[in-house]
Amino acid sequence: MASTTPITGALGIQRATHLLRRTTFSITKAKIDTFSNYTIEEAMDALFAPNTLTMEEPIDYELGGPWLLNTNTPVGGTGRQEDYIRAWWMNEALNDDTIHHKMMFFLHNQFTISVGNGAGNPYDFFNYLRLLSLYAKGNIKTLAYKMTFDNAMLDYLDNHNNRNTAPNENYAREFLELFTIGKGEQIGPEDYTNYTEADIVMAAKILTGIRRDSTRATIDLETNIPSGYLLYSWHDSSTKTFSAAFQNTTIAGATDEAGMLVEFQSFVDMVFNQPATAKYIAARMYRFFVGREISTEVENDIIPVIASKLSGDNYNMELALRTLLSSQNFFDEDDTVIGDENIGSLIKSPVDFMLNSLSMLEMPIPDPLTDSENHYNNFFRRWVRSTFNTYHNFRLFSPEVVAGYPAYYQGPNYNRNWFNSTSIVVRYKFPEMVLEGRRVLLGSTFPSTFDPVSWVENNVAVAADPFQVVDTITEYFFCLPPDADRRSYYVHIALLDNLPEMDWVYEWQNYQSTGIDTEVRLMLESLFYAVLYSPEYQLM
Repeated sequence: MASTTPITGALGIQRATHLLRRTTFSITKAKIDTFSNYTIEEAMDALFAPNTLTMEEPIDYELGGPWLLNTNTPVGGTGRQEDYIRAWWMNEALNDDTIHHKMMFFLHNQFTISVGNGAGNPYDFFNYLRLLSLYAKGNIKTLAYKMTFDNAMLDYLDNHNNRNTAPNENYAREFLELFTIGKGEQIGPEDYTNYTEADIVMAAKILTGIRRDSTRATIDLETNIPSGYLLYSWHDSSTKTFSAAFQNTTIAGATDEAGMLVEFQSFVDMVFNQPATAKYIAARMYRFFVGREISTEVENDIIPVIASKLSGDNYNMELALRTLLSSQNFFDEDDTVIGDENIGSLIKSPVDFMLNSLSMLEMPIPDPLTDSENHYNNFFRRWVRSTFNTYHNFRLFSPEVVAGYPAYYQGPNYNRNWFNSTSIVVRYKFPEMVLEGRRVLLGSTFPSTFDPVSWVENNVAVAADPFQVVDTITEYFFCLPPDADRRSYYVHIALLDNLPEMDWVYEWQNYQSTGIDTEVRLMLESLFYAVLYSPEYQLM
């Protein structure tokens, strides 16, 4: 039986590593060690603690300062500005010890826009992220309401052109199908388990008359974020009657702009009052944080519990997430069946791979304030985006379709979609990139290099012991410890190159006494190359 019963005792290294990989982008050995001493309750308190940004917004290094909140005119073009925002978000994710940025990415997958593909401008993109951030650990029902007035979303799904004389059903369809309740199985022509095509028509009528504000002069009083505005002359004021899937609910048409808000709130309440909505969102949470495949056992034992926590707390997400992430099921401790493990069951997404690697390797990153050109343009924009995201067919916050990234929803492959003939190259070139400090695929340098000697010196208790070096690295970099043969390979082949074990002892002691690291560096580069190149490192 799949169980939501919380685990007990101190987490230990393996459970702490699993929890941090799934809930944060920033992972270091020190953080894992800290979490390993926590109980699950203490770990949840740490993950759900408030997150403080290091910078409120990105800067344009050519302008010499920020431009988004004070409406300065940036120097770079639209594409460059969007990349500066991506770089700012990734840097904040690297400085976030909580679940906050991972939740932002989850909510982006739930309420998808595609930046650069019809989703407003850089200002709208930034404000979309601000909205996700505001509700990252909050109320997903309220976010669904607010997202409908988001300027980027209005532009992306065409609801800014939805009017009484020319209805546009695009946003209404995605609101039901992807954002809230889900289709369910088709049970007849234009009839699904959770709604009908006629319900989409009614929803589209309710959503008429919401306009994108390109001037950003309309400010939502609750969020203090620019939003769309209401235009009553475009609104369909007729009475809307929904199908039996919504208990034949009738929503009266508005007579003014204030009534439009009441009408839309009634629609949101109606959708979120359906048990299917809580189950749909609970399943999305499970697929994102635990495992892409939802077995019959999980469907029967886990999803209803998480859905109940959601609906019972009026769709505040924290209680449901705490329950899920504390559960025996999340940590593979509710059965002894081999082959259905959650630990190590997912392939790292490109953003997980990149940010986990940068943090675990303790890579030096140019400071966004004092070295802003290197930070924004050379490191994140020209290296992270160009050499990794582009070659991986993944552009952060720009999925190709409104359903989001296929790895999170498209069976039967799910996360195996992260691998193809192009993306595999950049993953396996990554060790060479960080160890040599160059953009291997494009042939130029970038301003950051991994130092394996410093990492071992700072993180391995007895660095003169070759087995302890390998055991420490594999314990923290892999989801599960390697078996005896694999361990022997990392020690005797990758590190020692078939030399006697005492060679490492001698070389490390020589480095400690002389400060000359030439030999130990070559040996550690070989070891880290093998570890970062390995199939085990691709998993989370």
